[in-house]
Amino acid sequence: MKDCCFIGDRGYFSTELESRLIEQHSQFIIKGRSNMVSGTIVEAYGDGGAALPEHIGMKYRDIKSRTDQCLDVVLKTSTGHLVRVVRKVNPHPDSNRDLQATDMDKADERYVYLRTSIGRELLNAEQLSQLYRLRWMV
Repeated sequence: MKDCCFIGDRGYFSTELESRLIEQHSQFIIKGRSNMVSGTIVEAYGDGGAALPEHIGMKYRDIKSRTDQCLDVVLKTSTGHLVRVVRKVNPHPDSNRDLQATDMDKADERYVYLRTSIGRELLNAEQLSQLYRLRWMV
């Protein structure tokens, strides 16, 4: 998969697929869910690319950030790989969501989670989000 970028929806995510793509030095963007974001933070940035050094060394689940803030982190995963995760507020949450939705469902509706191998030096969080949305135009 040289010279291409794999773009996948939530159903395509698996640790095995992500590991293979990383080991092959392939580029990818895969939409995730809140329960797919785990690992130790090695880099952290907020809105506009502002560094968040207070998050370095934390587990992702332990972050208590502003709910309206974009979060752009690099995580060391349980497989030892580094993966970038961008969490952005969902501009189009489902207003018809069941009132019995779990906390995870609410988090998954409120935010968009993108896992990627594409570095911040190539695409910022907004550009990454726009590229992901283009998948429907292919």
